[in-house]
Amino acid sequence: MPKIPPCSRYSLVFGVIGSLIGLINMLATMEDPKAIGCIMAVCVLTVFYGLLLGQFIYSS
Repeated sequence: MPKIPPCSRYSLVFGVIGSLIGLINMLATMEDPKAIGCIMAVCVLTVFYGLLLGQFIYSS
């Protein structure tokens, strides 16, 4: 089994942490339906950036 570089692992973890923070913010603003879309976009983008950095930039 190949070893995963630490930067790759950390970027994936930070992507998941960013999505959790975004979900918490989304749950805090449930009374404003217009804000939910923007916050949900941040959740998806943090996961996307974490995967992008982890798989394509930092992988060796």
